[in-house]
Amino acid sequence: MRVYKYRARNDQLLQMVGERMWWFSSFSALNDPYEARFEITASTDGESLERFREKLARSGKPVPEGFVESLLAHSDEILSKVERGLSQGLEGRGVCCFSTDPTSDLMWAHYADNHRGVCLEFEVDDEHFYEVVYGDFPSFDYIKDPVGNWEITVLTRKGPSWAYEREVRLITEDGANKEMEFGPDLLTAVILGARAEEYDQDLLLTLLRAGMNPELRRMVTRANGYGFDTVSLGTVLENLTREDARALHQELLATHGSRDDEGDRGLDDDGG
Repeated sequence: MRVYKYRARNDQLLQMVGERMWWFSSFSALNDPYEARFEITASTDGESLERFREKLARSGKPVPEGFVESLLAHSDEILSKVERGLSQGLEGRGVCCFSTDPTSDLMWAHYADNHRGVCLEFEVDDEHFYEVVYGDFPSFDYIKDPVGNWEITVLTRKGPSWAYEREVRLITEDGANKEMEFGPDLLTAVILGARAEEYDQDLLLTLLRAGMNPELRRMVTRANGYGFDTVSLGTVLENLTREDARALHQELLATHGSRDDEGDRGLDDDGG
């Protein structure tokens, strides 16, 4: 599964790729004020109540006489308690946001500094990645709906106006406002915006120092009509100037020593 993260070209980008870290926000820190809105209700019709009784019976727990009626009599108090519990569970989730579309005009404008930034392509296992559903607030019926994966449903729902993002989210239970390291092989491409620098020395060297040599691409505007095409520029290493390749070669020798002359020679090749 390929996912994409749009970023402005700034120090935070260099830190992210240099340390190979994804940042997991709390839902309350995301840019949509409607994040994590939900509604919890309780049906009172006879059919729903009978099914609820059957569900309780199948659970193997004894159901006291009049339990369901008592539950309904105190439904406001109980639903408030369920709502508080769900909200507390959401606070413990960390969210890292990606897109499935690397060519969105609006995403380049909103998240990549008006096409002057980059879009990072990651090849990931889709486990723990969830597609965002665009629509109304999620609504849960305490009587009809089993208490299950409500937290994921809430954290993957946004209003229809956000549909252009084609968002997927990596969600963890390990808490929010923290970093998680990603492997060097996960970053498969760095896509430069249509207005990005022609040669970004700091970015290229930061990637290589972090043990990554992804493909480098550039977004280019079409001559006829709106839209963008993506042009491959080769790997990051292939785009280094000869001078920068030699400087990096000397830096690696000083840091790690000359363990493999043949391997080191690749950075000092005149074709670099």
